[in-house]
This record gives sequence, structure tokens and C-alpha cells, in this order.
Amino acid sequence: MAFLTGFLSVAENIAQPGGIPWEWLILKVFSFIANYGWRVVLFTVLLKLLLYPLDLYQRYKMRKNQKITERLKPEMDKLQKACGGNTQEFQQKQMQLNKREGYSYFSACLPAILTMVIFIWLFTSLNNISQYMIMRQYLEWCDIYNAAYEQVIPDNYDELTEDEKAAAKKSATESGQKAVYEFYYNNDKTYNQNGTNMESFLWIKNIWSPDVPWKKPILDYDAFLKATGDWSKKAGKLGIEQETLDASLAQYTDVTGELQRSEKNKTNGFLILPILAAGLSFLSQFISQRQQKKAGQDAGAAGGGMMKFMMVLFPLMMIFFSLTYTSAFTLYIVVNSAMTILLNLLSTLIFKIKDKTTEKAATTTIIKYGRPDPNDRIKK
Repeated sequence: MAFLTGFLSVAENIAQPGGIPWEWLILKVFSFIANYGWRVVLFTVLLKLLLYPLDLYQRYKMRKNQKITERLKPEMDKLQKACGGNTQEFQQKQMQLNKREGYSYFSACLPAILTMVIFIWLFTSLNNISQYMIMRQYLEWCDIYNAAYEQVIPDNYDELTEDEKAAAKKSATESGQKAVYEFYYNNDKTYNQNGTNMESFLWIKNIWSPDVPWKKPILDYDAFLKATGDWSKKAGKLGIEQETLDASLAQYTDVTGELQRSEKNKTNGFLILPILAAGLSFLSQFISQRQQKKAGQDAGAAGGGMMKFMMVLFPLMMIFFSLTYTSAFTLYIVVNSAMTILLNLLSTLIFKIKDKTTEKAATTTIIKYGRPDPNDRIKK
């Protein structure tokens, strides 16, 4: 008999997140990459390269400010002496002089604002993807569990005694749990058709959960509800009936029973990504703020104190996000920070080469058209 026909093939029919462009890119465009972790890595690298011209422009303006600051230093020293202890007057005249020379106080604002908007947008999107993927994975387990369960339940189930029904249900439950376990660990592993585990990444067993040792890859029911958000509350988001969703959730303990009891279901990660996220964030802030200070974009003692505060605040924020939310977002933070540092160093190298080329050209011009070339006298 079709004992659980109403619950079969639920995962095949659910709707995907409709966000654009991040969900569409990661779930659809990059589907040629089996592992979701590597999808996030590729996505982050391409996004960073796409935004690199904006970063380059920001660093160009900062370097231009630095040149202006260096050129005006003697004049600024004289101005400071003339103003004496009147800090407000000095700052006003300093701003007037900088403005006249083309100094840009807000050259870093627009890139920084855009970076923050993308950060928040990506955080929301990756968190939504993670909630969806955890829910989708469970619904697929339900399909596998129910298919195996139904095969064991005899056709004459309604004619059995209560003890026989209980024994049949127990046998069917064990069969369903075993089928889910085999699927997760020894077969396709999270609905991938080529035998590659799509949800793990390096040492992380479940990329949709934080890289921490105190969380298990297979969540208990309460943690599952929290990790799936509205995807486990609003059937309309999944495109299925509320009755179907409620019935599927009611099976959670049975469906995940053997997975929960498994010795493999221990730690999801080892805090490697959170440590990398905090460390790279600190290093990136340190390099960026040194460049700003060298370019004359600090604001005295108060500004220096704020910069130091931000150097502490940003890594702490990264740790909070890493410990609380999905490893997919932490992976984005790590790759993005590493790319920022590498591209920053590349930009510095490019500008240094450009400066040397300009300096050499200027020196050659002076020798050729200005002062006599000593070599000419030697030749004569």
C-alpha cells in the first residue's frame, strides 16, 4: 500500500531562493562545480577581481593625497607655527590649502560604502542560502527515509494486530534510517550525482554550519529549526503545502536517528576559519590604516584612537559572524580578506614602478634640456 505516498519526492519539488544575483550565481551559474565551498571561493575571487578597479582608484587617490601631503609639509609646518596654539584656525587653513592643491578628503568614502553594502548583502544572501540548503537536505532525507519505510510496511498492514503493527513500524523505521545513513555517508552524499560530497569543505563537515567544535554536522531538532529560519516555518517559501511541511518536520527524530547516533557525528570544525577571518581582517585593517596615515588622512590623536579601535572592532565582528553563522560566509570573509591583502600589495608595487618610471623620465628631461650633461665635456 502507499503508506507514505504523500511525503515522497518533496525535495524535488521545492522552490529555490529567488534572490538576485548571489543565490542565482552560487546555486545555478556555478553548478558546474560540485562542492559548494569551492563555489563560494570562486565566487569571492571573481567578485573581488570585478571590484578591483574601484579599489585601485581608491588607492590611487590615497597615493595622490600622500604626494600632496609630502609636498606641502614645509608649508604646513610654517602654517602651524603661524597659528600657534589655535588648532581650529590651523585646521581651517589646512583644509583650504589642501583643497587648493587638489587634496581629496572623501576619496575612500564611496568605495568603503560600496564594500559595506556588498558585505551586508552577501551576509544576508549566504545566510539565506545556508538555511535553504539545510532544509533541502533534510527534505531529501525524508524522501529517502519514506521510500525505504514504505517498502518494508506490508500490504496487509491494516489487518495486522497492534503488536505486529508495532514490529512492522520498528523494522520500517530502522530500514529508513539505514537508507538515509547510507545515502549521506556511502552513496551520493547530499543529492550529488557523481559521488562527491557537496556540503563538506576541507576539514569542515557541513559548510552550512559554523566551523566550530561544539556543533555537530547533523543538528538536533531545536538547532535545525533555528538554522533553517523561515524555511522551516513558511511552507509557501518552499512552494509546498503547510500540511506536507509539518508532517515532514514531525519525522525529524526518526529520519535523522542513525545519523545522530553515528560516531561520525561529532565536531563540525576546528575554529580554523574564524581564526583566519579575525587574523586576516586585522592585517587588512592594519595595512589600510597605515596607508591612510601615510597619505595624511588621519585626524590627529582622536583619529588615531578611532583607527586603533576599528582595528580591534573589525576582527571581533568577524569572530562573531564566524561563530554564529554559516561557514560559507566565513569562507567568503577569509578569501575576500586574503584577496584584499594580495591586491593591496600588487597595487603598491604598481604605483612604486610608476613612480620610479616618472622620476626617471623627469631626471632624463632635466639632464637633456636643463643642466649640461657632464658626459658631453668628457667626450670633448
